Amino acid sequence: MKISRNRLSMSPEPAASLAARLLPFYGRGKRTQAGPVQGSSLCSEAAFNARNLPPALERLLTPQEGGFGLADMELAVQVGLTHSRLGLMRTSMAVAATDRDEYVRAWIRQMWSIDPASQITRWAKVGRDQDLLVSGVDRAVFECIDAFASRTGMRFVSCRPAALSMLEMHGSSATSNDQLFVWTEPAHNAPRTELVMLTHGRGDHLRAVWRGWIPASERDEALAGAVARFAAAHAITPDVAIHQVHWDDCPDASPVETVAV
Repeated sequence: MKISRNRLSMSPEPAASLAARLLPFYGRGKRTQAGPVQGSSLCSEAAFNARNLPPALERLLTPQEGGFGLADMELAVQVGLTHSRLGLMRTSMAVAATDRDEYVRAWIRQMWSIDPASQITRWAKVGRDQDLLVSGVDRAVFECIDAFASRTGMRFVSCRPAALSMLEMHGSSATSNDQLFVWTEPAHNAPRTELVMLTHGRGDHLRAVWRGWIPASERDEALAGAVARFAAAHAITPDVAIHQVHWDDCPDASPVETVAV
């Protein structure tokens, strides 16, 4: 399942494609081959939130399924930037494992300006430094998905920010040169949402993460300007490889229905 600002999709995938996941929120048991669920998707003019997400999730089920026949299937969810966050927590010294959760909560409150309790958060060391990659998913959205999985009998095995796949590209890169990744997401009647994410890294060494609001346009001059400012702020050379990654959260094979939820 994939949830962006105003797009929602669910489609079966082979078990092998779900195997490797960075920072799974929780997992139980062995993965099973996807069952008979047909790919389905919704596109809403209104942004999905904790109020309108539950009925939208129900609409993903086809009339033939009616909420049945899903028992023992596994539900893996990717969440877009509207309901997830990523950040690089710089630490100049080693922090004891017993203190890290407290440090992360304080960092979230200061850097993201939100209550840490409003997020389902995870963290992990990145590269060879003491820096931590902190990820969060809105708790209200997480709880809606959890309730949906319980009602349908599916096993809720993971929920993570979709943009983590961009960081996996950093880690899987064999090059030792600097790379800059630009993450964008589709929107209703627009080429992308206003929320974008930029990351700078070298191989598996993550150096900077930035998430911000950039208005979209046909030529996207504002985004190009943001990339230039990000590169200047982090002393990234002009010859750095820039990778544009646009998250396609609604498969082409699935029908897209415009709904008001």
